This record gives sequence, structure tokens and C-alpha cells, in this order.
Amino acid sequence: SGNGTVQTGDTTVTLPDGGTVKPDGTITAEKVVTGDTTVSGDEVTVTPDGNITVSGNGTVQTGETTVTLPEGGTVKPDGTITADKVVTGGTTVSGDEVTVAPDGNITVSGNGTVQTGETTVTLPEGGTVKPDGTITADKVVRGETTVSGDEVTVAPDGNITVSGNGTVQTGDTTVTLPDGGTVKPDGTITAEKVVTGDTTVSGDEVTVTPDGNITVSGNGTVQTGETTVTLPEGGTVKPDGTITADKVVTGGTTVSGDEVTVAPDGNITVSGNGTVQTGETTVTLPEGGTVKPDGTITADKVVRGETTVSGDEVTVAPDGNITVSGNGTVQNNDTTVTLPEGGTVTPDGTIIADKVVTGETTVSGDEVTVAPDGNITVSGNGTVQTGDTTVTLPDGGTVKPDGTITADKVVTGETTVSGDEVTVAPNGNITVSGNGTVQTGETAVTLPEGGIVSSTGIITTEKAIVAGTNASGNALTVTPDGTITLPMGGMVGTADGRDLIVSENATVDLTGVHSMGIVEPEEAGEMSYSGHRYDISLHIENASDEITESKTEELKNMFGAEITNAYDITLLYNHTIEIQPDRTIRVTLVLPKNSKENTNIFRMEKDGSFTDMHAVCNTSAGTISFVTSHLSLYVLAKVTDVPGEPEEPQPPQLPVPKDPVYAEPSRKNGVNVPTIAANGNAEEVGAGAGVASENGEMTENHVIGHPMAILMAMIALAAAVIIRRKRQK
Repeated sequence: SGNGTVQTGDTTVTLPDGGTVKPDGTITAEKVVTGDTTVSGDEVTVTPDGNITVSGNGTVQTGETTVTLPEGGTVKPDGTITADKVVTGGTTVSGDEVTVAPDGNITVSGNGTVQTGETTVTLPEGGTVKPDGTITADKVVRGETTVSGDEVTVAPDGNITVSGNGTVQTGDTTVTLPDGGTVKPDGTITAEKVVTGDTTVSGDEVTVTPDGNITVSGNGTVQTGETTVTLPEGGTVKPDGTITADKVVTGGTTVSGDEVTVAPDGNITVSGNGTVQTGETTVTLPEGGTVKPDGTITADKVVRGETTVSGDEVTVAPDGNITVSGNGTVQNNDTTVTLPEGGTVTPDGTIIADKVVTGETTVSGDEVTVAPDGNITVSGNGTVQTGDTTVTLPDGGTVKPDGTITADKVVTGETTVSGDEVTVAPNGNITVSGNGTVQTGETAVTLPEGGIVSSTGIITTEKAIVAGTNASGNALTVTPDGTITLPMGGMVGTADGRDLIVSENATVDLTGVHSMGIVEPEEAGEMSYSGHRYDISLHIENASDEITESKTEELKNMFGAEITNAYDITLLYNHTIEIQPDRTIRVTLVLPKNSKENTNIFRMEKDGSFTDMHAVCNTSAGTISFVTSHLSLYVLAKVTDVPGEPEEPQPPQLPVPKDPVYAEPSRKNGVNVPTIAANGNAEEVGAGAGVASENGEMTENHVIGHPMAILMAMIALAAAVIIRRKRQK
């Protein structure tokens, strides 16, 4: 009645009022106290051996630890509880045999289950649930996650930690968890370093989500094999080791974009366009482009600075050199270059290859270099092909972005052009700065500045020296065989130092002059007008329509000659002012093809009469020449009936003025052109500069003819006529 004490052996039990001690020593009550342990329930039984059991669920209070004991559970005399399930606080431990030691530690024989709130942990044999609900074991399983290690601890809040390195297995993902790492109740892992497969992720706080994705707070480092990637906050390492972020850094390479992906093999790709920064080199990487673990970039197009390189496979090496597999295209500002396989774009935008194509121009050589400004050079000799034009470019030569070539020597076909600066325009025309030399076969031409060599080798210039022959004139041409074609007013220097004035479209070859007409002074000195020698040109017009039938008949009756051609021959100053020669001159004309021997030239005077010019016909050269001091209308006639002894010809009647006279100019249609002097210098046309002396010096004299000079010329001409007549006889 009231509380009592039951002592059995070493076991002392406090028996409450209503408790019973049976004859066999068994105690039954609704609550018993033994030592520090209080067991209560509907019916608590203490067997003689001191073991306590309950019918239905009971409660075991030891110190501050309260354990719910299921039916069949046992409290041993030492306070140890054994059952198939115990509940302490919010923790339920169940298993084949669950043991709660007097210190409150719970263990299981075989695997057991620890339920705390919504967290269920599988506890292996040897695992312990401490009185505060902490679980310690060498392995725990919670949901899909297995954590194993030397000592795995599950805190009452469900967080799992390991002492030393542990392993977290979630599905197919295995994570090595360092000392201090935590597996949260939802399976999330946090640590300063985790290892999954060949991938190690470290940072201030590394998080592995239950789906196996790894993120870092702040910048982290991902080590896969020999590849190290700096992972920014927000970046993710997927269970298969794939990294996704908006920026990753590997080695000296930073890759950024909307979504940058690093595959487990270390290859980096971007979704949309990305940027690859290596040292001072920045490359724009298109979607589908790849950055390899060694920093090599492969894509079908990369952009670096002002340079865009595209092709089937474009490769950017770690040193910044860009190459293409197959032909590629390099776009630099307005310049587009086709880059062959093996060609390289260096980090500064320079292109190096054995052949490049830009526009219509192909440049090939041992090493062709395209500078960032678009200028192309070659090491050693190279070849420049533009359309049908092929130019050999020497070392140091340059092809500009517009296709213009500059060098000190170029070779095109059989033609070599050399000079201080030789320029080949995109249309194939070649010019030189300063004097240059054009060599075609055995023909050498000295070409002045401003002269042009066409793609076919034809030279157009105002002055040239061809095999020692000086020629000048507005837009004269020299063909590859050395033939010179001169415009009206062109001049040719002879070997003896004379200057020949030639008619329009005259041609000169290496053996002499062949032209429509040639004028040269008959005596020493140079013709001039108002002191200007090189503005005088020979003008020849067909005048056959001015010859009437009566005049034809008159010439036939007088000289037995039949007119074949008629010419109006004049000298023009500056192509517009008609002048007369200031001395006796020799005029040479080209014979028509049907003209042979017995051809003569007659001058038709103002009164309509004819004067026999006693022309000298050179049928082998195809020319006929005569001497005169007055130019007007001349006829070419075939002498069909050689008459008897003619009267002694009179020399041309030259005016004998008392005072110096000037040529009276008359205007003709023409074009004013600049003049090239014999020394190659341009001379301005001025008024009354003087008369050229025999040595070419200008004198302050406007006299066209002098009486004494005229008289001497008449005597010389008469003597020449007499001698010629005697020779003819």
C-alpha cells in the first residue's frame, strides 16, 4: 500500500501502490523504478531475473532519456533496453534487435532504420543513435543517398557529416566528401571540395544537389584529369562531369557566353556566340565552336579583332595562330582573302601562306604574307595573277588591298620592268616612279616617270629610249618588238644627234624611221618657232580632191608624169598654228604600196603651176624624199614618159626681207599638249622666248630667216640640184 521496494538479488525495484509480486518473484505493476530507470505502461512485468517487459507500449525513462518500449521489448537489470523498435524523442529506431544502452545510445543488430521526422536513415550494424538523436556509423543510407566513411554522423536535424573523407552515393553519382562536408536531409551536399568521378570541384562552398549537379558559391575550381577550369558562381558541374556556366577559365583561356559548356573530355562549347580570351587575344566563338583542353579553338568561323576567319574547320592554336582545314576565308575590314589549307593568321591579324586570293588577285610563293592593313608581300620571288595577267613579284614587293603591285622589279610575260618603284595597276598597266627600264627579249626601253607598260607589253609614254634611239611625243607607244609609234608632233633622235619631226601615227623600229612623213633640217641646227623647238609637228592631209582633171593633164603634158596622190604638207606649232620652216628641210614620205621606181614629187604653186622637187626614191626602204624651204600642196606622180633635157630647175624662191620677219600664223583645229624637251624635261610654251642655236641653247632672237642665210641656202640648193642632174645623166 503506497510505494514499496522489492529486492531480488542485486536488483532493487520500487513497487508502486497496486503493484504485485507474484509467488515466483515476478512483479507486475503499471510502473516500476529500478535504479535510474522508470518503466511505465498498462502492465509492466519484472521477471525474477530482473528483466522488465510491458504489455502494449510502455515508456522507459532513464535520466533525461525517454524511450517508448513496444510490447515485447525488454529493459534489462542494467537498464539496457532491447526491442524491435524504440522511440526516443522524435526518433524511431527499428530493426531485428534494437538496443538502448543505459547511457541512451541506441544500436541495432543487423541493419536498422532510424526515422527522424520525415528523414529515414538506414543504420548498419554497429551504428549508434545517441540520446540527442545523433547517428554515428560507418555507413548510412537515406533515400537514394548512401554515405560511408570512417565515421559518418547524422545530426538530429538530418545533416550528415563524415570524419575524414567519406563517400556519398546518389543513384549513379558518387561524390567523395571531405572532412567537414555535409549531406543535408534533402540529399544536398555542401563542402569546400567534392570529388565525383575524375572531377574535383573546390571552392568556398561547393554544393552537390540531389540530382548530382554541383555549384559553387563564389568562384570555384573544377579539376578533370589535367584540365583545370575556374567556375564562377552560378556555374554547374553536372553528374557526368559536364560544366555549364556563363564564363569559365581554363589555363590562360577565358570562355564566356550565354551558356558555356565544358564537356568531361575538357572540350568547351557555347550556346550562341561566345568569347574566348587568351592573353591579349580575344576570339568570338560561334555556336558549335569548341575550345579544346589545350586551349585550341575549332569552329567554322572565328572573329578576332577586325579579322573574321571562316571555313569548314577553323583552328585557333593556344599561341593565337589561326589555321583552316581546306580553303578558308579571312575578312579584315574591307579586305577578303581566301586562305588555303596550311595558311596561318597570326595573333596580330597577319596572314602567312603559300598562296592567297583576294578579289581577282592570286598571290603565290614560298611564303606569302598579308599584313593587317591588307598589303601582301612575298619572301623570295612570288607570282601575282590578276585575270589574264601574271606578274612575278620579287622579295620586298607589295600587293596593296586594291590589287596594285609595287616593287623595284616586276616580270610579266616576256617583259621585265625595273626602277626605284614599279607599280602594276589592277588592270595590268605598269608605271615607274622616276626613270625605269623595260626589257622585252633583247629590246631595252628606258621609261620615264609617267610612262605606262600595258598588260600586253605595249609601252605608252611621252619619251622613251629604245636601243639607244630617243623618241618623244604625246602618248607615243613602243611595242614589245621595239617598234615605236609616235603621234603627230613626236620626235625621234638620230644617232648623229638630230631630232626628226614625224607625222601623226609614225612608227620607228630599231633600224630607222618608217612613217607617214618625216621632217629634218637639211643643214645644221634645229627648226624652231618663237624659240620653241619641240612644239613643232608635221601635218599631212590627203588633198587629192583639190587636183582637177585639167591640172592632172597639165602635169602629164609638162613632165610626162601621172598624179597618184596629193598631200597638203604643213608644219604646225602647238598643233594649231601653221608655220613655214625657218631653213631648208628634207621631207621623207612613205611610198604607197603600188609605187615603185620612176616616182617623183611636184609642188603646186599658188599660180597653179608645178615645180619639180627632184625627189629621191628609195624603193627598198619604201620612202621618197625631197628638199624644200616652203610647204604647201605636193603631188606624188609616176613618171610614165621621161621627156628630153628639161630646163635647168630653179631653186625655191625664198623671200629676202630687208629686216627680220616672222611667220604669219593661221589657225587650224588642234589640241594643245605639253611638250617634252630632248633632255626629257617638260617645257612651258611661252611668247617670244627666242630661237634655238645649234647647241640647243635658247637665244633672244625672234628672226625666222636671215637674208645671208637665205642666200647661202639658195646657192647650196642650186649646187645640189646641178650635181644631182649630172648624176642622173
